[in-house]
Amino acid sequence: MQELPHRDFTPLTSLSPFESLDHWNFTGLLTGKSRIFHLAHVWQIQFLLQNHRILVIDCAIRFNAFFLADEAMRLGLQSEAVLQSILVQRAFTPYQILDVVTGILSKSHRPSYSTYFLLAPMKQFFDGDVSEEEGKFLLQKLIGVIRKIQIAGIPFVIVERESYDHPSFAPAFQDLVKLANPLWQLTQIDDLYSLKTRKLPEIQRQKPGVMTTDIPLAHPYSDPYQRIA
Repeated sequence: MQELPHRDFTPLTSLSPFESLDHWNFTGLLTGKSRIFHLAHVWQIQFLLQNHRILVIDCAIRFNAFFLADEAMRLGLQSEAVLQSILVQRAFTPYQILDVVTGILSKSHRPSYSTYFLLAPMKQFFDGDVSEEEGKFLLQKLIGVIRKIQIAGIPFVIVERESYDHPSFAPAFQDLVKLANPLWQLTQIDDLYSLKTRKLPEIQRQKPGVMTTDIPLAHPYSDPYQRIA
């Protein structure tokens, strides 16, 4: 894995592996033990600045509008415009998560030029109301749907912890790691953060582009996603 260079102290806001998002149609996985969901919000604004529509699927109350507002103010952007440009749908059971993620494959339900952020998708599969065998079966179905999203070339960023105290997590997570491209791992030692990146050759050959500073206006669609502001 390649490691993003950093100084003695590296704030999360400087950890960006994106030089250009033109034709970005990969299935990436951001993982680690700490602050990965905060970093995902930073990246959402970076995608917005390169004219991507952002749709967030929040599976475990991990979306935080305050993170977005803070990052927008740091960049000198209008917080309200940023919040209005990001649509969020929440799914709190394995079946809801599967339904929402499967719906991405339908062009009639998918806004054009959209990038999806899937936050903490696995936690609900380990709920006490879900049997171990049922959770394992449904997790494999989720991995299968994500593989179809990857084949379809739909821009997709998964954000998930690298460990859970549940026997079904490790094998399902390894399946996710195997198909993820790129794979980002956020590490922390004291106050120092670093981001290790595994990229396949077709991603490494992407040419750098110029980042625009236009924040897209609110889009006319809202279902099934809702705006934050």
